Amino acid sequence: MDTAQILSELGVTVWRLRIDGRADETVLEPASNEHPAAGSADEETVEEPVSAVSMIPAVDAFRVLSLVSEGGLLLIQPTDVRAGRRFGAELLAGATGNWGKDCTQLIFSWPQQGIENTESSMRKALGAFVEKQVADAATDRVLITRETCERVDENRLPEDALRLPGIDELMISGELKKSTWLEISKRWLQ
Repeated sequence: MDTAQILSELGVTVWRLRIDGRADETVLEPASNEHPAAGSADEETVEEPVSAVSMIPAVDAFRVLSLVSEGGLLLIQPTDVRAGRRFGAELLAGATGNWGKDCTQLIFSWPQQGIENTESSMRKALGAFVEKQVADAATDRVLITRETCERVDENRLPEDALRLPGIDELMISGELKKSTWLEISKRWLQ
C-alpha cells in the first residue's frame, strides 16, 4: 500500500502537482469498512498504537508582556495588550519613580513555532524568558502578575519579586489598586 492510499484511508485529500504546474486532486477509493471475520487466516488484525503525544493536553495561547524601565521590570498578561501596556507603564513608573520615561517592551507569545505545545515545554520557554528579562533589567524592583507566576516554575522567579493580582483585575478594582500602591510604597518608596 503506498502513502497516498494510506492518507486517503485516513480521510486526507491527496494532491499531486502536474508537470504544467496545476494541482490535480487524486481521488482514491476509501477502504472498505468491513472487518475480517474473527479467526480469518487471510488477513491479520492490526491494532493501532495510541500516541502518548495525542493524550497530552495542549496549552492555550497566551501572551506575557514585559515592560522594562530604568530601575524596574514588570511582567503581565493583559487581555487587552494596549490597555495593559498603558496601565503597566504607569504602574512601573510609580514603582521606580521614573515618570515620563519610556519603557522597553517585549512580548512572549505561546505557543511558539518549533516547540512542542505542552505544559512542560511552555514552562521551560517562559521560565527562560523571565530569567533573561530579570538578568537584562538588572534591577531589584521586579513586579509579576499572578497569571504569569502561575505559569512559571517558582525557582525561576526572583525571590523578592512583588507578586501582583491579575492586571485585568487591577485595572478595574480601586481596592486592588490601593493595596498594590501601598505594597509598592512600603517596599521601595520609603
